[in-house]
Amino acid sequence: MPAHRAVVSDQLAHILDSLGKRASPTLLVFDTFEAAGKAETWVTEELLLAVMDAPWLRVIITGQRVPVRQGTPWAEKSSKLIELGAPTPEEWFEYSKKHKPEVTLEFLSTLHKLVGGNISTLAQVCGPES
Repeated sequence: MPAHRAVVSDQLAHILDSLGKRASPTLLVFDTFEAAGKAETWVTEELLLAVMDAPWLRVIITGQRVPVRQGTPWAEKSSKLIELGAPTPEEWFEYSKKHKPEVTLEFLSTLHKLVGGNISTLAQVCGPES
């Protein structure tokens, strides 16, 4: 298991050590990774290396910035980066077919442009009645 570092890293290492003793299927999710602070080093230099020897452990890292995998020992074991974006007018149109079949792609394209892709507004127009 990863070695101890700073206080935050010690806490994370303790959690990982406890999970390792159980060795049950485990998923760790790190959301908003760009705000990880001191834990970032522990995650990239210790946790992701530990995952290679822990078949029971999976890690998902999300955020505006995530660890770069290129050139790391764990690169081959990790999935490729998945970038999420706001739904396009075409995707909203597909969604609206289920709830509002009368909505047209032309209308949604115009609305999407007018509201700057605002998800809340588009969801109200395309989604189920409340």
